[in-house]
Amino acid sequence: MRKEFTYYLYSPCGNDTALVEGSNIDEKTKKILNDKIMNTQSNIEQVGFISLEKFKLDMAGGEFCGNATRSAAYHYLKGNKGEIKISVSNNMIMKAGVDEAKRAWSEIPLYSGKDFINVIDNGIYEIIMNGIKYIILEKEVSEQYLLDKKNIKANAMNILKEYKIKDAEAIGVIFIENVNEKIKIHPVVWVKRINTIFYETACGSGTTAVAILQAVKHNKSQNLDIIQPSNQIITSRIILNKGVIESACILGNIKTDNSARRIVIDM
Repeated sequence: MRKEFTYYLYSPCGNDTALVEGSNIDEKTKKILNDKIMNTQSNIEQVGFISLEKFKLDMAGGEFCGNATRSAAYHYLKGNKGEIKISVSNNMIMKAGVDEAKRAWSEIPLYSGKDFINVIDNGIYEIIMNGIKYIILEKEVSEQYLLDKKNIKANAMNILKEYKIKDAEAIGVIFIENVNEKIKIHPVVWVKRINTIFYETACGSGTTAVAILQAVKHNKSQNLDIIQPSNQIITSRIILNKGVIESACILGNIKTDNSARRIVIDM
């Protein structure tokens, strides 16, 4: 049996995302759609599924994705200023919306444990978030890896193997670069369920992880403009109160042509 689906393309700060319309799509079909869309359009870095009946987003890999959540909010609000509550992976309810400048924003879910930040090695930190963990290499440690950006994904996987990092649905490695006294990130993300690894063009949750590290190191809330590999900016807002991260939010531009695309698969 052949079945047709509709999807839309969004580019949140360069992190090209496909959002497929449909409710109650089973995991097998999600995997088929994910693979076909990504094989058809090489610029797509991730695929999400948005409900037609309520504000709901599920990623193909089951992970939380800040940029996809921003894209879904923009889609549901049709690019107009507003705020919604959206159910994301694992039925978490996040606030998201569009501001007066047409920038889309999203809350980022926080890990509830006290061990959300750990020192792995000199200049290497583990940040545990809800549904994903990040290994952050400070700029001094990152320099040797950034000399060879062509093999940055292999370098990231080698780091995960060296430090035996596992036990998460998604794991990211972030290399930090200093550009005119601003932080630029180079994020590589591996998603376990669908076994994909990407050098992300932009990464919202990775941006948040870096901002959390800065907040803890400097013991104060942060409002950081962080440069993405696309050279666009994602702003991360972290509220720190007495050593506790109370909230996290990302904000940035969204591009879309608003065109409905069709894809047919064999069921």
